[in-house]
Amino acid sequence: MGVPVYVGVTLYGVVCPVARRTAALQDRLAPLVIFVAPEAERRRIAAQTKPGQKIEIVRPPRSSQAAHR
Repeated sequence: MGVPVYVGVTLYGVVCPVARRTAALQDRLAPLVIFVAPEAERRRIAAQTKPGQKIEIVRPPRSSQAAHR
């Protein structure tokens, strides 16, 4: 169902949950931040969660080579 993210002992969010399983867990996911990689996955998960669900897109860091070009 994804990788849990804790701040101390408190569950803060979930990294890359399975979109097709999020509808069944709407109430449990509602107070958490969901972290996804591509925009398409954000849209798939947003369609399955409650309105107002916080979903953050995590972009990979730019490589050091790309930064020096």
